[in-house]
Amino acid sequence: MLKISTSFTLFITEIKSISSIAYPILVAFLSHLLIGFTDNVMAGRYSSVDLAAVSIGSAIWLPLYLFFSSILSGLTPLLAKSFAENNRDKSQELYSSGLTMAIHLSIINILIISLLIPMINFFVTDINLRTITIKYLFYILFGLPGFLFYQVVRSSFEAKGETTPIMFSSFLGLIINIPLNYIFIYGRFGIPPFGGAGCGIATTLSIYNMLLLLYIFHKRTNDLFYTKYDFKTISYLFRFGLPIGISTFLEAFIFSFGSILLSPFGYQVVASHQIALNFISTIFMIPLSLGIAISVRVSQQLGKNNLYYSTKIWKSGIIFVEIVALFSSIIIYLLSDYILKLYTNDHNVISIAYPLLILSICFHIIDAFQVTANNILKGYHNTKFPMFVSIFSYWIISLPLGLLFVYYFKLSAFGFWLALIIGVVLAAVILGHKLFSKYNFKNM
Repeated sequence: MLKISTSFTLFITEIKSISSIAYPILVAFLSHLLIGFTDNVMAGRYSSVDLAAVSIGSAIWLPLYLFFSSILSGLTPLLAKSFAENNRDKSQELYSSGLTMAIHLSIINILIISLLIPMINFFVTDINLRTITIKYLFYILFGLPGFLFYQVVRSSFEAKGETTPIMFSSFLGLIINIPLNYIFIYGRFGIPPFGGAGCGIATTLSIYNMLLLLYIFHKRTNDLFYTKYDFKTISYLFRFGLPIGISTFLEAFIFSFGSILLSPFGYQVVASHQIALNFISTIFMIPLSLGIAISVRVSQQLGKNNLYYSTKIWKSGIIFVEIVALFSSIIIYLLSDYILKLYTNDHNVISIAYPLLILSICFHIIDAFQVTANNILKGYHNTKFPMFVSIFSYWIISLPLGLLFVYYFKLSAFGFWLALIIGVVLAAVILGHKLFSKYNFKNM
């Protein structure tokens, strides 16, 4: 009885620690995704064609942005460990190298998307849809450096568990994005209407306001500052973060690829896919935020060489994540009709999107487990194994199955989502086995 009581007390204590780190991260993530949500809703209200254009444009720039920002997110566990070791010089070197790397990655990101824009002419046949998509991506290009610099400053707060500034800056981005969308999509105050392309302008202006506010917090509360960078540290940070970037890109692109894969079926199918993807991605931020918080807690214990307690942390965290995921799935199911009507009044789009939304929440619980396990492994500074799991699960298994289900079995968007479920379940099983077999440290 005493052992059970002690374990429960430890569980509650750790859940409080994880939640205190996670909830500002969650608010930040939700703010970011709600920016995408308002983009989709406001563009969809303008026209279904503009919604489809934003969907296709997002399918191009978002996976690339996530790739580069995820490389930089490797700063979080590295800084968390160096802070726990009280190694200020190492922390300073990591932060400065991260900012320098953000400059280089921004240039590469802009060049890649600039080269991809002309390719839209080959796979988007509708002239109006193609024009809006290209304009949207053009405006997004200007915001890409802001996103990557934001990630570096953000990592410095996450590593210390001081995540409230991230929450406030992200919330600011959400608040100002709504009126900016209204102005640039519909045309107000003497500005002509840009339609869906106006979302790109609003997003770019929003990220720089977010970066400015977070930097102000950083100058006041954080003792890290930009000094002379070190090429060896940049190389180490890149090698450490690259597997994270590849994993994130492969997973994000396989989801976003649906917009491109389904484009021959018409804008209504693309729009319905985007609605289901956008909403379930929003809900996915809950387990992702908790996973990042657990990763920070694990890295801190790793820096203190307290491996046994790190195991207690991630076991408690997984239980908590699964409880939250189950509750979220039930709520989504009960409110599914209302959710779809938030996005569009097009009854054809709603009828196509409904089974996709139901299908997406069916694997939300297992998806919550896999993203948590993924982040725990990063907390132990194991970034390569999740990368190989992503390659196998999403590209070797899900993608071929998606093509087969969509085009051979004529299942359209439903077939693509069915293939995604198979990949997510497979990734969860492999990551879970690795976690419990190698990082289940006993009392020492």
